[in-house]
Amino acid sequence: PRKTSEDEHRFRYLDPFLKIFGGPYKNYKLRLNRTVNGSQKRPDFSCVVDEVPILNSEVKPIGYTELQRDKDYVKVHFRAKKTINTLIKNGGVPDQTIFFINMGNTVESFIMDLEFEGIYRSWPFLKTKLVTDRQTLPLLAQTLSHFIALEERVNNLAGDYKCRPRSSKQARKDKFIRDLPDSPQLKKLLK
Repeated sequence: PRKTSEDEHRFRYLDPFLKIFGGPYKNYKLRLNRTVNGSQKRPDFSCVVDEVPILNSEVKPIGYTELQRDKDYVKVHFRAKKTINTLIKNGGVPDQTIFFINMGNTVESFIMDLEFEGIYRSWPFLKTKLVTDRQTLPLLAQTLSHFIALEERVNNLAGDYKCRPRSSKQARKDKFIRDLPDSPQLKKLLK
């Protein structure tokens, strides 16, 4: 397969599935190639509620290197941690976020939360292959099911966030929040 840009890759292989995230009756807004609150970088797409990204993503086209994959994995983890901190500061419900990684023809979704003091945990939600040619066409139903389940989870989290009780007292988990490291090496990695 020939090497493509991130935008071309997303347009050819992901956009048909991202239409699942559109529609007038969603609890969130889908944003493509736009920066989100608290970040200078643009994720490839995100689902936001009140400027808080419930779903963060990174996309790398076919032909990526291991270093690019590792950097994007770290970037999307840090974005998810920022989202959890924002969610907790805004009322504590929900205290989960989802991140999505597409590396070449592999599509992975993870759920992340803050359970104990300073420990953010994440676990795999789903993993499938993208349909990129005729040989992978039988995987279409599995990939479509992945995106449908992901959208349902995002919509539920967004609904929980919109319907959270507006109390004046802070959530008890806000004492668990830890600031992200601010070293020059980390800043260089996230550029």
